Amino acid sequence: MNNILTILLGVLLTSALLVGGVIYRRQRFRLIQKKNQQQELHHTNARLLQLSTMSPVVLYTCVASGDFRITWVSDNITSQLGYSPTEVLADPDFWHNHIHPDDRVGIFSRLTELFVQGQHSHEYRFQIKSGEYRWMLNPLRIVTNAAGVAQEIVGTLIDVTENRAMRIALVEREQQLHAILNNAPDGIITLNQEGHIKSFNVSAEVIFGYRADEVTGQHFSLLIPDPTASGYDNYLRRYAEAGIHRAVHKVTARRHDGSEFPLTLTIGIFKQESQLM
Repeated sequence: MNNILTILLGVLLTSALLVGGVIYRRQRFRLIQKKNQQQELHHTNARLLQLSTMSPVVLYTCVASGDFRITWVSDNITSQLGYSPTEVLADPDFWHNHIHPDDRVGIFSRLTELFVQGQHSHEYRFQIKSGEYRWMLNPLRIVTNAAGVAQEIVGTLIDVTENRAMRIALVEREQQLHAILNNAPDGIITLNQEGHIKSFNVSAEVIFGYRADEVTGQHFSLLIPDPTASGYDNYLRRYAEAGIHRAVHKVTARRHDGSEFPLTLTIGIFKQESQLM
């Protein structure tokens, strides 16, 4: 009897040790797994912090009503705008007070679009730490709860001052070019590589009797029913391959009323966005 009890106790003790060993190994594995996850999370957070610090895009969140107070802002606001996150978060009216006065009313009146569409983007002047106003692109997105109620707004600030200046300069240049073309005494027509009319100046309207909107998109042969016009694309390629950027032809042209007249056609070739013109 004693031997049987001894054997049973031994079996129970062995089983307990085995179960305990399994539980210990499982707990140890979970601890190691948790530690690895924490290390990975720490590494990811450190990497995100490094990327956000180097990024030119400032991230922030704000309340979705009332004064739209900023609740969090990325650390790179210091390198981009000069303010510390503490300065931003300490002032409930920080965003409102730093928008240019001439832009402020328009910005807040258009915020209704954000709540209707769930996202919105606008450009305005924003005062940085130095006192200078810089143009900011400010995309916004609403974050809602399961019931669809707005919880907060997530936004980004991107300094687009230089890009905006370039866009304005480009528009001004195009306007100047348009004015020059429309005041030129000669008829000036621009065509694409296939010979379709892209622009038609005022003098060309007088010469041919067409309005610009009547001929834009039409093939050049509408004005010059001549092999020179119908084979324009071939001429263009041959001239480009031969390095010829200017050629003169004597052709017969046709006005809107159908009458024909002799015309000296000067062809100038240039490239725009890799397309021959």
